Amino acid sequence: MKEKYLKASVEERKKYKDTATIILVVLILMICTVPLSIIPFIFIILFERWDKELSKTKNKNVNNGYNPWDSSKIKVENEEYSNAAFLSWCDSYPKRIGENCDSYPRYMSYRLGIADPLGKHIEFVKLGYLEALSKEKVISLLKVTDLKDILIQYNLSSTGRKDTLITRILENINVNDINLDTYYILSEKGKTYINDRPDLVKFFNMVSSNDYGISITEYLEVKNSNPSYLKFGDIIWKIFQNRYDEYMDNEQWGSLRNNAWNRATFLLWENRPKDALYHYILAAYYDLNDLNNAYDHKNLAPGIEYQIQNLADNYNDVMIDKCYRNYVPHHIHTKDEFRQIILQIIQQKEG
Repeated sequence: MKEKYLKASVEERKKYKDTATIILVVLILMICTVPLSIIPFIFIILFERWDKELSKTKNKNVNNGYNPWDSSKIKVENEEYSNAAFLSWCDSYPKRIGENCDSYPRYMSYRLGIADPLGKHIEFVKLGYLEALSKEKVISLLKVTDLKDILIQYNLSSTGRKDTLITRILENINVNDINLDTYYILSEKGKTYINDRPDLVKFFNMVSSNDYGISITEYLEVKNSNPSYLKFGDIIWKIFQNRYDEYMDNEQWGSLRNNAWNRATFLLWENRPKDALYHYILAAYYDLNDLNNAYDHKNLAPGIEYQIQNLADNYNDVMIDKCYRNYVPHHIHTKDEFRQIILQIIQQKEG
């Protein structure tokens, strides 16, 4: 019973406590109305039922067919990448050790292959990749309400802005006497680890916004099979080009459209809006010349229209000419018709 409680999430623990409170109230009422000899048997029945309910609650995700931390279904694709990505996540801002695995982002299981993020967090502290943040700096992380509570506890004024409250605490209270959570940041060893692997960190940052269907294995295979002077963006672009060649050879027009969309999204992530706009228009070109699609722009994916409008300041007619150099088996729209459709989408923003 104790083990189940300790492994439970915060939400589950609350349910346990609520259930325990109800049982306690029932027992008090029974003591007042039921013979003492019967109470132990009733208590056993209630305890068994409580234990059963805890098991049902604990296994809720599993019973629904989803357990994000099921190690039997999680595979580490690349340990070095998983470690670099986890440390990069730790580096984004100071973090506490979680209460359990549910305290961590679930993408750690399906993107990084980490089945026990809590254990990894503790391991990196022990290995010296993470170090505790000073209590003085922890104070600066607290909310205003928490700062005021500390000041009130020490009979100090709790008025003023956050900076004033922090200064008052540091000048009047020994921070070692304050009960504060421990936050961890990257140590020099941890910083060296991620600084020595900039492409792995950049890959993690890239797929955190959109995975593009590119795995770390595919990225490393292409990287290792090409000259070492290629930059990160060149390698990603090489992957997109390989897919373009494959889809074109097999006349997979839907896949070509998705590849154009992914290229556009990647270019936008790299802060290349003009090139991104062209590829969003190219995705629209494949959509509108698909024999199974609509004859106007009304059935375009809303995301395409939004991005074309959002990047409209980068538009020029050369983009339309470039689109029509890409082969499709049949043009439903002439070049001029397609141009008018794109201009109409842009004008909707201006209107």
